[in-house]
Amino acid sequence: MTLHKRLRALRLFNNLTQQDMAQVLGIHRSTYAYYELAKTRPEYETLLHLAALYDVDIEFLLSVTDKGR
Repeated sequence: MTLHKRLRALRLFNNLTQQDMAQVLGIHRSTYAYYELAKTRPEYETLLHLAALYDVDIEFLLSVTDKGR
């Protein structure tokens, strides 16, 4: 599974909206939407924040492994 698909799946699993995620990350909703559409990739610091929020390893987000934590 690719990064954008994992981000969407994790967000939906946690019953969050794109707006919720954007607020937590301090970005515009459209920016977050672009992450899920694979139009842009989050910066490294944002990836670290996402991994911490979802309690998963950054390698999981980047599809290096299928193991969360």
